[in-house]
Amino acid sequence: MNDQKSDAALTRSLLSTVAFFDLADFPLALFEVYKWLWQPDRHYTLIEVDRALHDAVVTKTLARVDGFYCLPGRERIVQTRLARYQIAEKKFNVALRAARVLRVVPFVRCIAVCNTVGYSNARTASDIDFFIIGRRGRLWLVRLLVTALASLVGYRRHGRKITDRVCLSFYVADDALDLSTIALTPFDPYLVYWHLTLTPVYARSDTYDQFCRANQWVYNFLPQATPVRANYRRTIADYGISTAMRSVGEWLLSGIFGVWCERFSQMLQMVKIHYHPAPAVRGERSVIVNSAMLKFHEVDRRAAFRAGWETKRHELGLV
Repeated sequence: MNDQKSDAALTRSLLSTVAFFDLADFPLALFEVYKWLWQPDRHYTLIEVDRALHDAVVTKTLARVDGFYCLPGRERIVQTRLARYQIAEKKFNVALRAARVLRVVPFVRCIAVCNTVGYSNARTASDIDFFIIGRRGRLWLVRLLVTALASLVGYRRHGRKITDRVCLSFYVADDALDLSTIALTPFDPYLVYWHLTLTPVYARSDTYDQFCRANQWVYNFLPQATPVRANYRRTIADYGISTAMRSVGEWLLSGIFGVWCERFSQMLQMVKIHYHPAPAVRGERSVIVNSAMLKFHEVDRRAAFRAGWETKRHELGLV
């Protein structure tokens, strides 16, 4: 009886997981289902997950195509995933080139690729989303300098220039790394998966590890997941000239002069924000403006993803 309950619980969990990624036309491989298993009732081994997936295919609860699992009738998204992977690879190379430039900006602590390019599910016309961690007390200055440099070298998304451009819309300070403060209640599946598909391409010292430690709350939902650890192809390191340039900049912008520059940067950017208020003035979570977090996603898809996921779960009889 206990085994049957455990099997049923695992089936609900893996179906919930596959259903979430179905929203993004992203079928999952065995190990991906295992590591992204949504709120399992206990730890499951890879063998147990494999067996449960096999049973789900036999009962036609899931479909399996070329090693990927998806909902029945959605087999075509396997080819979609394979095609988008090739697109994302090219965009990731652009992201690396942009990060090599932006790492010289004073007080930049970490640059990560997020959203569709981060987990290799990009469309041809999509941009490349960056998540940037900056030093506390210098976040406005970091954003101003990053935006200016990215614009100067032609990597920044703006206006109609979107495809293969870098979207610089999310910054946090290194003393405010806990993102549970912006999570939707009672749960925020998009933000949880966003964090655990985030791909750090550049990080100073242990900044990314600090970020992961500050967000242990995500493991309440995905206890079998681990943070992304990109290989050498998808990361960049510091070299003498980049370190020297950044160090000189940080020395010049420290102390009273740096405080003045931070205040000036804030004033300059707040003027623009007030001329383009929309969600920022209404206080929506899509746009957050303070000294610890600068988030400018005017279209926040988290609530829509959660609603769509809940609809699929109802259709599958999971809730």
